[in-house]
Amino acid sequence: MATERILEILRAYDPVGWMKVSMGRHPLEGYLQAPFIAWRFQSPRKELQDLLENAIKEASGRVEWMLDTSGKNWVLAPSRLFAGVAETGRPGFSDVVASITLSDQPFCAAATADMESILDFLAQTGEALAAGDY
Repeated sequence: MATERILEILRAYDPVGWMKVSMGRHPLEGYLQAPFIAWRFQSPRKELQDLLENAIKEASGRVEWMLDTSGKNWVLAPSRLFAGVAETGRPGFSDVVASITLSDQPFCAAATADMESILDFLAQTGEALAAGDY
């Protein structure tokens, strides 16, 4: 899924001030990347967190997911990425993403399929909210 589409999905809920995405195939090497989305809502609030957690619960299932809202940037990623950071004892999120990407393509495929399902769920829910059907 294109970064522009992900941004459009998130903007259906609140303006996004910043975003970083790792998802899909590496443009030069062709391998699947371990997926995550990090972003900053302009007006983060509990209802948005609840909605995202519901999307994770309803639309995933191949891997375990975590939504980290503890900082100003929210991060949606497989729990394994956060666990890898905790194991290294340093803030090496990018290093963990790169390591898993290069060492476990079946995991990346499962996590990418889950991420696409989560984003599809959020897109449908956002459209329903805009139409007043949710």
